[in-house]
Amino acid sequence: MKIIKKTLFIFCFATALAFLYSAEMELTLERAQELATNQNPDIKKQEIELASAQRADKNAWNSLIPSLSLNGGISNSHTISDGKTFFPKDSSSWSWSGSAGISIGLNTAIPIKAKITSLTYSSAKTAYSKLVSNTRLQATTSFYNLLSQQKNIAILEESLNLAKKQYDQVNANYKNGLASELELLKARYSYQSIQPRITQAQTSYQNSLSSFLQLLGLDAGTQIKFKDNTSIKKLNLPPADKLADEFVENRFDVIQAREALIRAQLSESLSKHSAYSPSINISESLRSGSEIKKDAKTPGLNGSFSVSVSIPLNGYIPGSNDNLSIKNSKDSVSTAAISLENVIKNARQDINNKTAELVRLYESLATNRLNSTIAEKAYELSVQSYNAGLLSQTELATQRQELITAKQTLSEAESNYLVSIYNLAAALNIPVNELLSKYGAKNEE
Repeated sequence: MKIIKKTLFIFCFATALAFLYSAEMELTLERAQELATNQNPDIKKQEIELASAQRADKNAWNSLIPSLSLNGGISNSHTISDGKTFFPKDSSSWSWSGSAGISIGLNTAIPIKAKITSLTYSSAKTAYSKLVSNTRLQATTSFYNLLSQQKNIAILEESLNLAKKQYDQVNANYKNGLASELELLKARYSYQSIQPRITQAQTSYQNSLSSFLQLLGLDAGTQIKFKDNTSIKKLNLPPADKLADEFVENRFDVIQAREALIRAQLSESLSKHSAYSPSINISESLRSGSEIKKDAKTPGLNGSFSVSVSIPLNGYIPGSNDNLSIKNSKDSVSTAAISLENVIKNARQDINNKTAELVRLYESLATNRLNSTIAEKAYELSVQSYNAGLLSQTELATQRQELITAKQTLSEAESNYLVSIYNLAAALNIPVNELLSKYGAKNEE
């Protein structure tokens, strides 16, 4: 009885494990983007940097916190020799002392340093948002690439089935004396040559899937069932220049270049204030102390208040480090301004290119669909002509390959078009749903 129970337990446990590892994970594009964002180690590191920058920004006022100090100690004073004896009696005495101080330094550079700290936080937010956007775009591209590869494998398998049917028919004709041995060999070659292409496509798919699972932070053995309800939509886009005018300042590269210019301007201002502006130091200190003995006097308390002003002069000396620092900071501002101008120019060109590519890909869809329809019809007619003895086996195989190529081209074109929509949304730095809604997207008829 115990053996039977143990056997049943092992069987149930093994069945549960088998179900667990064989179960497929249904994956939508939105879920893939979410997983990629949550599991990306670079994003996690950027979150830490962002939290650190935010903490510094919230406490940017700490330059106005005064410096506090508290000191205390005891000391022993003793006579080693009075000229007659060593360590004479009652020549040692103990005393204690203590002091406290507070000081604060004020200068005109404090507000500038606070602005730089705030800019650092803003730059960290920009870098984080850019990394998240790029990761989501990478997940989107991989998602549609895998879907396209799945379709390609299905198309090749369909081609294999068609070639198998053709080979079976030629083989039957050969046995009945209606086909030559050469035709049989060609049909066999046409049929058997497809399987290596399927194997290659499957290997490529598995490699892409492994990279995709790694991007999503999933185990390598995870079984994925892709779920995609995306339909081809046409975008009524305005001219590319108008798009660039509206969204170029919204791009991450432009934002970062502008932040770099602001940082250079603040650094220049900081250099000038450090080299020319006076600084004020205000301090107050308290001191007390007494001997340590029975008849010691009650310790007194003494205070000292001071205000000092420091006026730097090195900035006025040509060739000094401060003077050179100011000139170098001016050069940095000029360089940052040139870089910003160049980034904006490239950004506008990128928007133009992605807009043109989106339009081109959409226009090519109609041609590719027509070509696929023609290829299907041509193959059907070729089969009929071959069965009637009007077409050779080689011509039929050629027509079948044209059909497969047409289907592959259409599948790739649809995938590229969908990815190009996300590429344009990323180039404009807006959500893809906003892009589809803003420009009157409609389901293609």
